[in-house]
Amino acid sequence: MLRYSLTLFVTLLLTFSLTAQIQNARIEGNVHDSSGAIVPGAKLLIVNTKTQVKAAVEANATGATFRGLLDPYRYLTVGRQAGKQ
Repeated sequence: MLRYSLTLFVTLLLTFSLTAQIQNARIEGNVHDSSGAIVPGAKLLIVNTKTQVKAAVEANATGATFRGLLDPYRYLTVGRQAGKQ
């Protein structure tokens, strides 16, 4: 009975540890214009180049951006300044 319980425990432990290994990517950084000035409120579109899935992110007041929980792959980012077309 003890051997069965120990085997079941180890099997469950391995199952939980295998399912917990999920890989995600993130994009983070600061938005600057061509002169090097920060661009607060810039809107970025992040496009997965394999699946074409799109995600939007907006820079904060200091120009910083962060987008997590992305599939690991290559991304294209397109941005525009808030209030501009």
